[in-house]
Formats: sequence, C-alpha cells, structure tokens
Amino acid sequence: MLALIFCVFQANSQTNPTPEKNIKIGKGKNKTSSDALVISLNTDIWQKVPDSIAARGINQGVSAAGMYNIRMGQGNFSFAFGLGISSHNFYSDGILGLDTTGKISQFTPTSISYKINKLSLTYFDIPVEFRFKTSSKFRIAVGFKFGFTMDVHTKYKGTDLSDGEGSVLVKEKKIANIEPMSYALTARIGYKWAILNASYSLNSIFKKDVGPQMYPISVGITVIPF
Repeated sequence: MLALIFCVFQANSQTNPTPEKNIKIGKGKNKTSSDALVISLNTDIWQKVPDSIAARGINQGVSAAGMYNIRMGQGNFSFAFGLGISSHNFYSDGILGLDTTGKISQFTPTSISYKINKLSLTYFDIPVEFRFKTSSKFRIAVGFKFGFTMDVHTKYKGTDLSDGEGSVLVKEKKIANIEPMSYALTARIGYKWAILNASYSLNSIFKKDVGPQMYPISVGITVIPF
C-alpha cells in the first residue's frame, strides 16, 4: 500500500519542471527537493498508564507517508500534505480485557511468565505540515495529522493464562472501546540525513469513561530517501 501511495505522489511530482534537485530561481534563490517519502522509526512514551501495571521503556513503532510539496513563493518555505500509515505498540505486564460489568476496558497485571505481551494499533494517516528547508538541506517541519484506525490487536506469547501450564501464542483482534480516530501534533528537525522527529497525540486510544485514558508521545529518527 505504501508503494502505491509513493508512486502516486512521485507521478504528480514529475509534472513539476524542477523536481528533486536544486535549481536557481531569480537572484540566487534555490528550489529545494520535495521530500516525497518520509519514513520514521520511533519509540512510544505512553502517558497516563494505569498505576497497577508496569510498562516497558521501549515501545517501538514506525510510520511512513507519501507527501506532496507546494512551495510558498520563491523562498524556503512550503506546505505539504499526504497519505501514510503509522503503528504504535504498548508493551506491559497487563492483560487487556473487560471489567466485571463487561463494558469498561482495563489492564489486569499478571505475574505469569511471558515473552511478548503487547497492544498494537495501526492508523491510516492524513498528515499536513509547514516546512522550512535550505539548499544545504537543513530542514524544519511542524504539522498535524489525522489518523483513522485500521487495525487493533493484542499479542500474548508465554505461559497459558488459563491453567499456568504450557506455552501459547494468542492474538485477539476484537478490542472494545478503541477510539476510531487519532489526532497528533508533529515536528521534525535535521540536517541532511540526521533528522529527529516527534509527535504528540491529542487524544486517548480508548473512548472516554470506558478505558484508560492513555496516549503516546513518539520520538525517533526520520529517513527521507528521495
């Protein structure tokens, strides 16, 4: 899917008479490349995790987006929008389920031995951002992205929780009370290939009053191959 997204944006960018290279405009001004594909490797720092469970420090995730760049005049500023996919993971010792009423999602800590216990979320994203980029490839971008929930599941690999014996691998895709959308502020800063990124989620992954009001702050590195 990401390959298709990139192909669409790459095809559009080829209609621009000055793609992917520096060309002088007017009196010494440069046209900079459009950064059509943006890939980020992140770790999620989860906020408002219930005190009853212990969360892992590193919660790896990834995002990728095809972006279309629109220059603002002949300077170094531009506006970009696109389509993408992002994933978030929450590793902990808590088993996700419903409370005794069958309506509220909660994490129950376990002391049983396990190798993997995580909640994973995947979103289809619509990012928009304002960019500043010089001809020497120093860049700053700030923006916002809407996310639509594509997939949510838990994965548990370890001792059987039902009887404490044997080893099992269990994936559960019917996760209750998940918010269907996400909203996040985004930012990047870097020089050439050394680029840092961050995003701050503005809403919880669970609906209000029926689950923990957890949300991720993501930080990591960005690769822009084109």
